[in-house]
Amino acid sequence: MDVILNHYPISPIGTFEIRRTVTVAISAEYARRQVHRWLLLEVSHMMGADEPTLVVGESTCWRVPVHLSTPQAGVIGQVGVIDVDAAGGEMIDLLVQKEMLEQRARALMSTLPQKAFRPHSIVPTAYLPHPSQRAPQLVLNDDDEPVLTSSLLVTRQFEGIGQ
Repeated sequence: MDVILNHYPISPIGTFEIRRTVTVAISAEYARRQVHRWLLLEVSHMMGADEPTLVVGESTCWRVPVHLSTPQAGVIGQVGVIDVDAAGGEMIDLLVQKEMLEQRARALMSTLPQKAFRPHSIVPTAYLPHPSQRAPQLVLNDDDEPVLTSSLLVTRQFEGIGQ
């Protein structure tokens, strides 16, 4: 696990001592899953959460990186971070972060070649479904006995129902 000491004045060389008691009530995995769920439900299915880093500063939080990906290209890059309070589990500044994630994602997508993301206009015939005989279906006759019949007959048998 990585830990970032935020807003701690430290000399670039020499010996120093760091003492701080922090409360971590939620795990890194819980924070990652919470952010990932929020991204899927509120932002975009094309974004996901990566491994968090513990940030110790005025408050202690899990900093969860957010990546953008597409089915065609895979993971494209990081578009931001979401901080999750390590003591309470609340995600911090979601409205502001959502807007920033969306802006960065649009900017990142605009740098990619459009040719790679165009759907195929023609599907190769090898991947098209072939006409085949429909499977027989089991239906009940007038005496409530099961009868195996073709789906064409079933369609004709129930044509007048519901009209």
